[in-house]
Amino acid sequence: MIFSIAGYCFDELTDWDEMIRFLREELEDFEQRLDDAIRRDSIPALAGQAEDLLERLELKKTELLRLEAAIQAQDNRIMQDGELLDDTNLPPDVISSQDSLRADMFTAEKDFIDLKYGVYDFLSGLLKQ
Repeated sequence: MIFSIAGYCFDELTDWDEMIRFLREELEDFEQRLDDAIRRDSIPALAGQAEDLLERLELKKTELLRLEAAIQAQDNRIMQDGELLDDTNLPPDVISSQDSLRADMFTAEKDFIDLKYGVYDFLSGLLKQ
């Protein structure tokens, strides 16, 4: 099957944009859960752990915003007037930029999973007390 570079990039960018929206919703849910845990538990050590996780969540949100902007910039590079550019008119570094974004998304999703299970581990630990 033959397809265009711009079309493939556009599909990937759309998938990544949807994934970032999902991850941001998850991060907000985790923040709410941790905020609730801090309010309920007055043990300083636990509050400190929760605050560390909240800081990591905030850093992840910032990273996702940066990725979202990079995805939008790449989207703008492969389109003109709402239409995908013909492959012959694409900027020469579109493929390398796409590869870089792909690597960044991979890292962001992988790091998100580590953070997610760190939050789950912390919250489940509260149930054991």
